[in-house]
Amino acid sequence: MHDLSLVPNNESLTVVATGSYIGEGFDQKRFDTLLLAAPVSFEGTLSQYVGRLHRENDGKTEVRVYDYIDVTVPLSAVMYRKRLKAYANQGYSVNPDHAEKMDMLSAKAEALRARMTAATQGEDAADALLDTRSDGLFEGSIVTATNYAEILRKDIAGCARSLIISAEYVSQQGLSAIDDELLRLADRKALIEVYVRLPATAAAATRTRIERNINRLRAIGCIVRTAESCSDFAIIDDGLIWFGGIPLLGKPRSDDCALRFKDTKIGENLADGLKRRLS
Repeated sequence: MHDLSLVPNNESLTVVATGSYIGEGFDQKRFDTLLLAAPVSFEGTLSQYVGRLHRENDGKTEVRVYDYIDVTVPLSAVMYRKRLKAYANQGYSVNPDHAEKMDMLSAKAEALRARMTAATQGEDAADALLDTRSDGLFEGSIVTATNYAEILRKDIAGCARSLIISAEYVSQQGLSAIDDELLRLADRKALIEVYVRLPATAAAATRTRIERNINRLRAIGCIVRTAESCSDFAIIDDGLIWFGGIPLLGKPRSDDCALRFKDTKIGENLADGLKRRLS
């Protein structure tokens, strides 16, 4: 700490450390950015790490956390869901700079979808497609359990081509929240793929309940596949992603939350990960 205090304020300062060295005794108020290079899941540990950024300092107006996650590894995804909940509890939001870049990358794709819809269904349908998008949330956001259903319904209503949902849990309540939008989406001839967790060790009653909900999804017009393990996420038109701790076809807890953002590359990685687990 003494050596760090000798670095002039007009010089950049970067510290590489393991968690054991940046505990409560680590007090350097200059730090405003944390790059989390190894996954953690315990909220107390994460709070301790980000707490190193929360020291007041002249000129410090915001703090940033860069969090790495391999979305194709189920254990990594589970750990990230726990961290996301901790970030939300501490008031963090999605970095607007990254979100703005994602908007620029997706603007052409959005316009292309509208043109394709206009060519096949008419201008009114294209206008309706744009109108049903969830205004104000394109930039990327943390969605909470209190408002997720309304936003998800609007996203499904705005879907033009394809919807992929990976669900760790499926409940009648979860299906009832969006089944009418899924039915309308199927009527628009969009491709709807649903991946449902159905472990081989599931009890008879659990298996019966899951299969009943699967039959309901198939009756709507969804292509349903089962897997030993699933993370909760959705991919809408290849680029709009829901990812996190909200069970999109289940019943969320009051403190559950999910990221909602646009990234075509991540959408491809998530879809490829599903295919690899089923191959």
